[in-house]
Amino acid sequence: MNSNIPKKADVVQITDLRIDQNAGKVCTCHKPKRIINTKSRQIYCEQCGARLDAFDVLINLARQMKDDNHAVHRLREQAEQLKNYKPWLKTIRNLEKEYRGKKRLPNCPRCSEPFYLEELTNWTDIRIADSRIAKWREKQNE
Repeated sequence: MNSNIPKKADVVQITDLRIDQNAGKVCTCHKPKRIINTKSRQIYCEQCGARLDAFDVLINLARQMKDDNHAVHRLREQAEQLKNYKPWLKTIRNLEKEYRGKKRLPNCPRCSEPFYLEELTNWTDIRIADSRIAKWREKQNE
């Protein structure tokens, strides 16, 4: 009768077994929050509790980082463009490019005579200049 009783080493204790109820569950969360269990070396969704495939999580993280890097690159380019954008300097840059080497001279917009930029010695307030230019245009249209 005692021969049918298993030895102590052959007995599996139920307390050593754990049931993973989320093992077959598939995460359908839009943006799963990932929990990494370092003891079981598993990744779970915090919202629904489903086990996530580590490789899929790694691929998703890599894609997200790639997208983030592209966004940062685009934002840096935009910041550089904004930093360098000075619309009031466009005209001056064009003048400088054309004037370089004094091979070409600008013409007066009213009398069409050429002049050297060094001849620009007086400056006028923009409001006064706009009204004088408007009067000149009116005379030209008459």
